[in-house]
Amino acid sequence: MDRNRLQFLDALRGVAVLLVVLSHFGEGHSEFLRDLISSTFQFGQAGVSLFFLISGYIIPRSINGASSLGVFWGHRIMRLYPIYWISIAVAVLMSAAGVFDLPTGAGSVDVLVNLTMLQGFVGVSNLIGVFWSLKFEMAFYALMTIFVFLGWNTWPSRIYAAWTTCILVIALASVLTPRPFPYGLFHVELMLLGWLLGEWHSGKGSVDSKTAFLGVLGNR
Repeated sequence: MDRNRLQFLDALRGVAVLLVVLSHFGEGHSEFLRDLISSTFQFGQAGVSLFFLISGYIIPRSINGASSLGVFWGHRIMRLYPIYWISIAVAVLMSAAGVFDLPTGAGSVDVLVNLTMLQGFVGVSNLIGVFWSLKFEMAFYALMTIFVFLGWNTWPSRIYAAWTTCILVIALASVLTPRPFPYGLFHVELMLLGWLLGEWHSGKGSVDSKTAFLGVLGNR
């Protein structure tokens, strides 16, 4: 990935961080921002959505550029887990000191499960609330691994279209039945959209401007 593209992504990350920080600050310290967030613009959700788009842009390039799936996962583990484990250790220590509240009833088993970063898939509470997004990041990594294994990693347009179609079918079913709609599907779709737009931006693959434009409209 060239220097200009890295700067472009870093700038987007900065915007996403500012949106999330502004949301948390506003909810706790500013009545004006709190009212604005609740009535007009969800700063935090916009920031997280931007992070998902960025992941969708980066991860397919990382996995396609790796010499093997094992190398890709090795790099991901070394990049994510050390700082993640440190954050858990700090949270546990702060909880012991009485300056941070872990989820009610959280014990050693919950801590151990959280260390795997897979707690969202087995019904264990996140030790820190912001960990909720990791479930969808891990799901996207797994999906991209499957796509590479099956040789589908050159089909972003088809996969995005199929995923969107499935969401529409599930949404219709949720209207006709009492089952709640699994909104987490939209988070994964944002990452698929990031993949689609990334292919368009790089000039690779068969993504034309109309397909990418419709992808953006589909997530508004």
